[in-house]
Amino acid sequence: MANFHRQLLAKYSIVYGEKLEDNIPLLTSIAKPMWAKIIARLNHLARTRHYYPPRELFAEWFNRDNVELANEIWDRFVFGYKELGASIPHIKIINIWSNLTLLDLVLSSNYEQPEDSNKPELEGNILKLYLAINEEAADRTDKIFAQIPAKDFPNIIDRFARIGVTLVYPYHDLNHFEPIEMFFVNFIKSIYCLKWLEATNPELLKKFLAPYGVDDWKDYLKAVLPVAHLAAVPNNDTGLNYLEITNSENKEKAKVILDHLSLKQEAEYIQKNDFLLSRANPLYRVGEESYLILDSLLTVNRIYNSMFFELLRITEKEKELKLAKGKFFSIYTFEFIEQYLSYAILDEIYSKTRYLKFSGQKIAIEFGIDTEPDYYARNGNKVFLYEIKGSFVTGPTKQSLNFQEIEHELREKFLFDTSDNGNKAVKQLAERMKILFEKSAKSAYDPNYKPKNIRIFPILIVSELMMTTPGMNHILNEWLLVEIECDDTLKSSKNRIHQLTIIDIDTLIRFSKEFRDDPSLFEGMLLEYERVSNPARVDSIKKKTGVTEQELEARIWSTLNSFGSYLRGILKPRIPEIFYEFAGDLFKKPE
Repeated sequence: MANFHRQLLAKYSIVYGEKLEDNIPLLTSIAKPMWAKIIARLNHLARTRHYYPPRELFAEWFNRDNVELANEIWDRFVFGYKELGASIPHIKIINIWSNLTLLDLVLSSNYEQPEDSNKPELEGNILKLYLAINEEAADRTDKIFAQIPAKDFPNIIDRFARIGVTLVYPYHDLNHFEPIEMFFVNFIKSIYCLKWLEATNPELLKKFLAPYGVDDWKDYLKAVLPVAHLAAVPNNDTGLNYLEITNSENKEKAKVILDHLSLKQEAEYIQKNDFLLSRANPLYRVGEESYLILDSLLTVNRIYNSMFFELLRITEKEKELKLAKGKFFSIYTFEFIEQYLSYAILDEIYSKTRYLKFSGQKIAIEFGIDTEPDYYARNGNKVFLYEIKGSFVTGPTKQSLNFQEIEHELREKFLFDTSDNGNKAVKQLAERMKILFEKSAKSAYDPNYKPKNIRIFPILIVSELMMTTPGMNHILNEWLLVEIECDDTLKSSKNRIHQLTIIDIDTLIRFSKEFRDDPSLFEGMLLEYERVSNPARVDSIKKKTGVTEQELEARIWSTLNSFGSYLRGILKPRIPEIFYEFAGDLFKKPE
């Protein structure tokens, strides 16, 4: 299960007695192409070594000819952490945040490339720099815990939910998902997106494809998919996976595409928030015909996730498209994510059931109702009430590491927008539930349900994986509970309202076949998730004698887990059927 666990992070000051004042000499002692290989290896280790004791890491870090330096640093390491009373085997060194921070530092530093990057002391310099970056991450964690003190949050679940969101939200999508799983999901989403663009805005699609040197979106995917597949299923355990185009049938076209996905030694880069450089350019060009995959998940995510930002940049630049000033953003999130994509997935999930079901669009058109849910499904007395949101928190807020800032933007986008006095997701769900319990004219799309008997599952579908950060479901469910307590109709019916469940679209895609083939499975998983995320589970373990702080914290984080993470821990999803369907169409030979 991909739960979030807090570990003690190895820091420079514990090993060397003080913080590193200047990292530039260490950074510039190694040429950028060598850094690219080092970071690719570190990313691979962070993703494949879930338990990596420091002693084992030291043995792999240092060359056998460098034993004296390795032992010297190891002795410092052990002495420093024994002074703290820490368990040496459980100290964490390698992590994705430090890897990507290191990559950003390297790319944004302009320096003369050293001739010799193979000096014995360089292994120690790399480790020193890495520990210094870790120190930033550890200081950040300490700052967050201090900013959300226990005295202000007597309920430990409430406190840890806010800590989890603040700490993990900025890079949750980069750290808690398996590349092979995301490969299938991103391929499916990209097909939907490209088909939607082809049908609704072919001129924008044409401009998107132009930098890749192709005219057809199928040719674009055919070129990008092998790159992503090699990243998702590497051919060795070194972390050094290269794409060679020397023997490519269409070398020039391949080079155009790969160059567009690549960072280059000779280019100068400005450091950006949210690891945007790494997200957009997951390859590093090491030669005219050779490209190194810097990170497996970033490369897999590049199939779909960066597509939106490329499209957004095009619409802001190409004024003749008349999609600038946020217009395309609104169209993309509403027409594509909230309607086209989500309707397709939900229709597929419910396709074998006899449930009464309507999309929000159908309710609005056929019944003329303007307070419709985004999607509605009923099985007897069980109502599955959906709100779908393509909203996301902006980069600067994500990276602020300040819960008050993050919460403010979350409230604006998922509770109530003060700029237009408009209800958002949580309040909309409360409003729709009240309509159903009162059986007003606004629920005319379903005339046969009995308001006194229905039980409602409020579900929020989100497009952003960051909205499934540990603690997020708890916080938004708190908001819904407040709405219920403030309304007489809802309050009197609260025993028939289930917990709010946030589900990301990726999870629905991954488990679409399982949910479609066994309609009772989805409901069963919602009920089981409601049980395991009940704060009472934490209260029960606190009453036991002899419970350690680590055991209590593990129970808290499992309680704050997301629905998708919970599912991945107990179900083994098959490859979605739609993947085979789409892939078959894509690679079908012309007749």
